[in-house]
Amino acid sequence: MKYRIALLTIALLVGWTAWVWKQPVKLPPPPALHTQVPPALPAIPALPDVEAQAKSLKDSRLLGEGEAAVEAAPLTPPNWRIVGVSNVSGEWVLYLRIDGRQVETLRVGDVLPGGHQIIAIESDRIGVQVGRHARALRIFRE
Repeated sequence: MKYRIALLTIALLVGWTAWVWKQPVKLPPPPALHTQVPPALPAIPALPDVEAQAKSLKDSRLLGEGEAAVEAAPLTPPNWRIVGVSNVSGEWVLYLRIDGRQVETLRVGDVLPGGHQIIAIESDRIGVQVGRHARALRIFRE
């Protein structure tokens, strides 16, 4: 009799479990969708005319002489040309030919024929002081 009660209990548990598993799953309802209209964004202000501002700044005389005055005088007049540079005893020197004459050797601190001082000499460029501005003359091999 003990076994009958145990078997009956097990059969009831298995039947109840099978019945529960066959029931449809009840999911919670989905959240409500946001139905409000988002607020309108303010209009983007017009951008300033950057080209006009750059031209105005370029033409101004913030540092004394204007950019137009610096660019007016060419750094390399047609009567002279750079022949080359070399490193002599740890010091860079510049070789310059003026009016087709013999090559001259210039060092840092010397003045070019246009009146501009040499402030640096490197293997690929020469630094020149033009007014208050430092300019670089690039050297290209021909």
